[in-house]
Amino acid sequence: MNRRVGADGPSLRQLVAPNPGPFTFDGTRTWIVGRRHVLVIDPGPAIDEHLESIVEACADAQQVTLTVTHQHADHAAGLQRLAMLLRALAAGPSVHAHAPERSELVTGGPTPILPVREGYRLSTDAGLVEVVATPGHSRDHVAYWWRSRGALFCGDLVLGHGDTTWVGEYEGCVADYFASLGRLRSLGASVLHPGHGPDLPDPADALARFEAHRRQRVSQVRAVRDRYPDEWRAVLYNEVYRGRVPVGLERAARSSLHALADYVDTHG
Repeated sequence: MNRRVGADGPSLRQLVAPNPGPFTFDGTRTWIVGRRHVLVIDPGPAIDEHLESIVEACADAQQVTLTVTHQHADHAAGLQRLAMLLRALAAGPSVHAHAPERSELVTGGPTPILPVREGYRLSTDAGLVEVVATPGHSRDHVAYWWRSRGALFCGDLVLGHGDTTWVGEYEGCVADYFASLGRLRSLGASVLHPGHGPDLPDPADALARFEAHRRQRVSQVRAVRDRYPDEWRAVLYNEVYRGRVPVGLERAARSSLHALADYVDTHG
């Protein structure tokens, strides 16, 4: 069953999907903005009891729009089925969310997904929620800016625990990640609602913490390159992690280091 239903005031609710794990902590957060005209952010995994909880939470709504911060399964796998259960409009980012001239539909199931991109505004009875392109964790990643409440739904760009998230999916992701952290910082939010873990009531501190960790990794990679100029990529994993990677996270760690190495190659 859903292990928590959070109430953050009359206009914002959260459900936590029962999908705990090393990447998801206690589970994926599904955010529900509004009461009558509702926006559901990140329906989460395709777990029946979780989707049923969302349907129940939206029972009194006159209009429901579903959207996702990115298309990883723990955030988006339930989107198609939930759209059918609620007869809702489904929207989501494509890999071109950061490019205003691109507007092709995102596909992947029987329900067409309206593509959202930078600057789009989604309507609720609690105010407009604006799409902010934030690639880095994934190429298609976006955040949702609830300007009237100073609240930012930041997906997996930063998490509610610790100081790191996975950045290793595509070429150029580290540079994108730094730019996206800067973009969020410029908005001046009063709270971050991450996709995993508790709220972050001090956005400036959280964004600085996550950036500092990533820049420290960049410095470590540069140091290895300088120490082993002819074989630095071959020894990078052992030199940086020194056997401290938890079991099951080795592949993610290697892809993260590969992305950092590419960043160092490009940016010196």
